[in-house]
Amino acid sequence: MQVEFALFCDAAGVSPDGLIDILRGGFDVVNAAGFPAKLGRMLLVVRLLCEPTECGQDHLFQSQMLDPRGNPVPTTEMEIRFCPPHYPGNPARRNRMTLRLDHWGLEFSEAGDYRFRFLVDGEQVGEAGIEMKLKPKLV
Repeated sequence: MQVEFALFCDAAGVSPDGLIDILRGGFDVVNAAGFPAKLGRMLLVVRLLCEPTECGQDHLFQSQMLDPRGNPVPTTEMEIRFCPPHYPGNPARRNRMTLRLDHWGLEFSEAGDYRFRFLVDGEQVGEAGIEMKLKPKLV
């Protein structure tokens, strides 16, 4: 299993057939007025590419944010149990599973590059990054 893509957005919905509705998505930089900075809400949409042998089984997806020094931020851990279906009409083909992680009140202690590490059943399958910057002052 591997991450096919991960997308930061303000809001998103994932339908049962895997289609995604996204509002203000695709950002990877956030300008903050100061630090520590707190975001009211941020979603991560993660699409996994699953091998046929991984379909039809329960899995545990975990996400954890790492600070700019690579240290885990404990309050950011998320877990989702999921079971990817077999590809319709051809169970020997790889299929995709789309997950939505809804983060409320994420706190960023300092400016820099933060990483979200993704694991399935304890193995890292990908990551996504977001840069937190100090908003330039207008003169």
